[in-house]
Amino acid sequence: MVYFSLWIYISLSLGVAVIATSYDRSGPIAFIFSLLLTPILSFVFYEYLSQKKATS
Repeated sequence: MVYFSLWIYISLSLGVAVIATSYDRSGPIAFIFSLLLTPILSFVFYEYLSQKKATS
């Protein structure tokens, strides 16, 4: 499960890096924002999956 969230983090940050480099002006801001936001989202997703697995 740790590898799964790590894969989500790497793929999302790579995808946002590609998107951010296409925008010249707001590129670094979007990249830094995504780096901050992605661990939070993956942690919430991981907690949701673990709770769903515990209830079933």
